[in-house]
Amino acid sequence: MKPTFVVNILVLIFLHTTALAQQSPSFKEILQDYQYNRYENAAAKSIEFINSHKNLSQDTLITLLEINAVANYSLSHKDQARASFLRILKINENYTPDPKLISPKIIVFFGNVKKEYLLIKRNLELQKQKEQANEKIVLPRKVLISRKKSAALGGMFSVILPGSGHLYLQGANVKNILITTVSSALIFSSVYYLIRTENLRNEYLSETNPDLINEKYSHYNNAYKIRNILFTSYAVVWALTQFDFFWFSSDSLFSNSEFAAFVLPDNSTYLSFRIKF
Repeated sequence: MKPTFVVNILVLIFLHTTALAQQSPSFKEILQDYQYNRYENAAAKSIEFINSHKNLSQDTLITLLEINAVANYSLSHKDQARASFLRILKINENYTPDPKLISPKIIVFFGNVKKEYLLIKRNLELQKQKEQANEKIVLPRKVLISRKKSAALGGMFSVILPGSGHLYLQGANVKNILITTVSSALIFSSVYYLIRTENLRNEYLSETNPDLINEKYSHYNNAYKIRNILFTSYAVVWALTQFDFFWFSSDSLFSNSEFAAFVLPDNSTYLSFRIKF
């Protein structure tokens, strides 16, 4: 490629850029057209200026849009005027035209546009909130169903072995491990002493040596007392564990339970209790 050709290309590019720069309206020209009521020029040049300058300050952009809105309204182009005022409000919704510079008719027109803008904005916000609420509801419903199923299964575990339902539903923490350990120990101890008591009873009843009868009875009696203590302890632990599980640990299963107490005219008391699964 010859150097002369490259130079010619660069010259053409420079001339084209210069021509475009000369064709682009200046801010001063737009203001002059606006001030001298050349509204067609002001409306066209203000949009052209905005489109050709991407890094305008907020104040400059609002001024140009205001010129465009007023010029279009004066030309009875109310849709274009409305569009420019809406663009201003999107930039700064606290914007208000200066009544010293803009006619009352246009200020009234802007007021109607602003009401429309705020209504549209409010509707969009409500729609967004509704969509977000629906998104939040859909997942919890699935989670709630899953939790109800889990709570029901956990309740079955809890009835069979106190503490196991807590472990299933809540995981292994100090409380759940302690309940499960104590209840398991009581179950095994109770079974052991149930068998031991029965064996000692048989030994006592079958003993024929008078010197050993009292000793056998004493062993049997001690085992019998320990067995009863273990059974009673397990029953208390079982009852407390079920109460804790169904009323505090698995709220998703009985969250809609209702309890009410009424005193009737004859001074009798009426209690109402309902559980909704």
